[in-house]
Amino acid sequence: MMTNKFSLLLIATSTQILTGCLSGSGGGGFSSPSNDAISNYQGTYSYTTPSLAIGDGTVEVAATAILSCIETTTGNSVSNALCPPASSAPKRSYQSPAGSIDIAITGAVGGKATVGVALGEHFDTGTQAGQNKIAAALVCDTAYEKTGSTCEVAILKAKLLRNTGGSGTCVITLEDKVKCFGTGYFGSGTSSAFSVPTEVTVFQGAKDIALGAHMCAIMSDNSVKCGGRNNYGQLGLGDTTDRATPVTVSGFQGAKSIYTGPFTTCAIFNDNSVKCTGANGLGTLGLGDYNDRKILP
Repeated sequence: MMTNKFSLLLIATSTQILTGCLSGSGGGGFSSPSNDAISNYQGTYSYTTPSLAIGDGTVEVAATAILSCIETTTGNSVSNALCPPASSAPKRSYQSPAGSIDIAITGAVGGKATVGVALGEHFDTGTQAGQNKIAAALVCDTAYEKTGSTCEVAILKAKLLRNTGGSGTCVITLEDKVKCFGTGYFGSGTSSAFSVPTEVTVFQGAKDIALGAHMCAIMSDNSVKCGGRNNYGQLGLGDTTDRATPVTVSGFQGAKSIYTGPFTTCAIFNDNSVKCTGANGLGTLGLGDYNDRKILP
């Protein structure tokens, strides 16, 4: 705590009463005062500076003592008793500093919400105003949904679900987001592992999805994007090079539904025709031979 001195002008009024004298005729009487002399005094007072952190707000501090007193017309020092006491001195305002406060929140981006606080502003997480500030600053991770000033694990609601037949699952949510969980190819690298439903933004707006060691999606413009393993040409791109990032496959343009097997991809088109590509060592593609296909026939 620090003690500051502040010179405050406090006016003390001293009225001198002049006494009268007796009349010469011997009659008893008391004359009216002949003069009022008024003097002004200025006191200097001490205040204890509070230690304020960001968000503590504005506080009023009373004077703790009178340090000196002067007569204002002459500037001469006089007795402190002539000035108003410290208890009568005005209180002094102190403001907490401006800055930001990090609030730890599970599920928030970076694990926290950073709240900006103005000079002298009172911030309390237990008040509605404090909760509103947190809510305004809060951004949740993709696996969570913002509920007021908290991040809650997203309740999964979907209109379509696809599974790898093993350990990976993807859905199209009611908001047309693609979210995946488990282990599999989910739009990046060759394999991902998500313990909670995680949005796959590269497939945002997909109308249909299919997944396995590779993944394909029919997009809102009826194009088809595929990515992942391509060791048998199952992506239909004319080669056997894996794709870490999904690419548009022109051969699937116009497909109305799509299916991915372990090493194959098949699609049904608007004319109800079926076309497949990929591994065919067991006649899997139904083409009357055992030759793999790297592009749709």
